[in-house]
Amino acid sequence: MRKILIKYYNQELPAILLARFDMVDNEFVSVKGLFGKIKDIFTPMNRQYCLVFIPWKHREKELVLLPMSDIITIDKLIGNDIVSIEKYISPFTEEDPYYAEYKISNFVGYKFIYEYKNYIADIRNQCFRKPLEILYQHHPELLQEEFDEE
Repeated sequence: MRKILIKYYNQELPAILLARFDMVDNEFVSVKGLFGKIKDIFTPMNRQYCLVFIPWKHREKELVLLPMSDIITIDKLIGNDIVSIEKYISPFTEEDPYYAEYKISNFVGYKFIYEYKNYIADIRNQCFRKPLEILYQHHPELLQEEFDEE
């Protein structure tokens, strides 16, 4: 698995790259409306993200969605289990009746992430249990991987 250097909470640290993709995200914007009145609206923005795994030594291991601006160094993902998908929808169904969909495009990452379509949506909505289970099933060697916080 490829290690990259990221900026996370004002420190540079290594992480394991799992996927790169574009995702439509809602951005909160203030615009001038009728008669100069300012109103706040959400506008869809297409942004580039990376999904990384941070195996802390003394903290809980994390799956993190990072914008490309927080990636310091990056390598290409290569291997037999890497797929490239033009577009798909990642639905969030973990907390019924709350439902959300995330439009993913230009996905390059591990096949198990694409096969479990909810993977990115679950991480986006802070539900890490199932994605971590799936990651450890496909790559059990990550259970032994540790990065020191210092």
